[in-house]
Amino acid sequence: MSTYKSILDPATMRYAKPLAFPQAAFCEQIINIGLFFDGTDNNHSFHPSALDTNVWKLSLAYRNEPVNGFYRYYISGVGTPFTEIGQKVADAMGGPFGAGGEARIVYGLLQVFNAVHQTVNGQEARFEAPSLAALCSENRTPDTSASDTSVPPPRLTPEQKILDQLGLPCGLVGASDRSFLGASIAGERRKFFSRVSGELRQQIAQRDTRPRPKAIYLDVFGFSRGAAQARVFVSWLHQYLMVGGELFGVPAYVRMLGIFDTVASVGVTDALGSDGHNAWATAEDLRIHPGVRNCLHHVALHELRMNFPSDSVAQGDGLPTNCEEHHCPGVHSDIGGGYAAGEQGKGIRIKKVRGQFGDFLDEPELADDLRLSNLTLKHMYDAAVQACEGHIFVPWIALDSPAAERLMLPSEFGLVGHDLVRKAVERYFTACGVPAGLDTREALRQHGQRYLAWRYAVTLRPGFEKLPSVDRSSRFDPQGKEFYLLGQQIFKQQIDLLDRPPGPIDMMGNREVMRNFHSKALDIYKDIKKIPVPYELGEFFDDWVHDSYAGFIGKFREAGVNWVKTTKGNLVHIMAEGQRYMRWRQIYQGSNLGLNAQLQRAAQEGALA
Repeated sequence: MSTYKSILDPATMRYAKPLAFPQAAFCEQIINIGLFFDGTDNNHSFHPSALDTNVWKLSLAYRNEPVNGFYRYYISGVGTPFTEIGQKVADAMGGPFGAGGEARIVYGLLQVFNAVHQTVNGQEARFEAPSLAALCSENRTPDTSASDTSVPPPRLTPEQKILDQLGLPCGLVGASDRSFLGASIAGERRKFFSRVSGELRQQIAQRDTRPRPKAIYLDVFGFSRGAAQARVFVSWLHQYLMVGGELFGVPAYVRMLGIFDTVASVGVTDALGSDGHNAWATAEDLRIHPGVRNCLHHVALHELRMNFPSDSVAQGDGLPTNCEEHHCPGVHSDIGGGYAAGEQGKGIRIKKVRGQFGDFLDEPELADDLRLSNLTLKHMYDAAVQACEGHIFVPWIALDSPAAERLMLPSEFGLVGHDLVRKAVERYFTACGVPAGLDTREALRQHGQRYLAWRYAVTLRPGFEKLPSVDRSSRFDPQGKEFYLLGQQIFKQQIDLLDRPPGPIDMMGNREVMRNFHSKALDIYKDIKKIPVPYELGEFFDDWVHDSYAGFIGKFREAGVNWVKTTKGNLVHIMAEGQRYMRWRQIYQGSNLGLNAQLQRAAQEGALA
């Protein structure tokens, strides 16, 4: 079993032995395929570049040179238009429930097929955009087998015509295997991939095929629900396309699976009493396949929202030998990216400017290079490069190369501020008092309570509203400041209720509010009040860590939801996050069993000793 590490520890990737060394005299070629699944509501084509995630930035550093065997596919996040297949309007159920995830996984599988097909067919793809759109759908072709010839056949839509030409009664979404009376029946998806894979395998096996693929390496990345999609993609790759360690008769493996803070939350989620492992995101398919040579997972230590439970790569009592899980200070998008510099007063550099009287004054300015997500980005990149050790055709662009300069990769990766970010994280781990090497379940508890202890401390004195980040947000993120302060109101209301529970006569309905709290909220609250908060700890949280709960309020305004403040101080968004702040982040380890639903007193008392 592997051990748990922090983001300060370098990832140790296992040596992935090269499968072949091509000979130019025989026109042999290596194929490298990179797939990048972005997170919920993340789409490079539909938001400012300042909001680009680590998934997009990693994709920029992956070579896209099909004639040389390098293929790169970026896949936009659910909750946004699926632009890669021409979709112009997002699925309304994408953000709340993960709809559209299965289509994106199918798209990834089809592009693997396309990459190999292009290699041996003069760069001609097997499935162009219209075919991809039809295949990545739930469309069904009408039954034309009716015996009544007097009835004209139904008119087919363009997508139905494509499916009909491909010999399919339906698209590949929702076309999984099924069972009947205990017998397994192959679904249309499995039958289709088996058929087209066989055709490509036969072509590659022909003696005159040029160039001749000798090995296929896949590098797969994802963030948030995109991380869940990346994990399921790898599982389905082995179920539908990989046969005996080969793709289409060519030796192949997944060299690197790099994932930022996996959150499934598909269908009915934790907030609604389920586990979020529905539809395409089953616990079984989220497990890391043993055929993956290396998997690196970054986990956010300070994410507390109900709708963002962590799907660890651990299984049972530990990590598989092909996996590393690194613990990272910050909330969900502090790890995977997506926050712009200045949001909630974070990502700010203080520079000295000369005043009118010759003295020097502090002047804040936006600093894209001073974000926690830059640390995880570089950490993931380094691991991915390491996983290619011994491979003669490396798909990654060196960050100190002229090519990287042309693509502005040093700026995208925030290399100028990298050492400052790292030193800040070092100070955090020194000040927090949490021992190293904890498993993810316990690390989430102990680091989560440090954040809550700080919020409690600044609620009392000197006051949350006086924090430097709140002051900076007035200038750089005034709308975000509004949500930031609303979040603080909710936090204060919660601790007020925990301090003074309602009596028998509850005119304000507070008992109903408290019924939604975490079952151990009062115990958690009592414990965090005992935790000392040194200056260095508070400084780190204020300068670097976002309040994702407060930021989530803005999602409801963007969606046009009627969020109103009631006499109880509630916001409509609390319907989705009724436990508020005082809770533990839920965690799953290869099953549907939530492991942080209850507080373990023994572990908690040990942390406070």
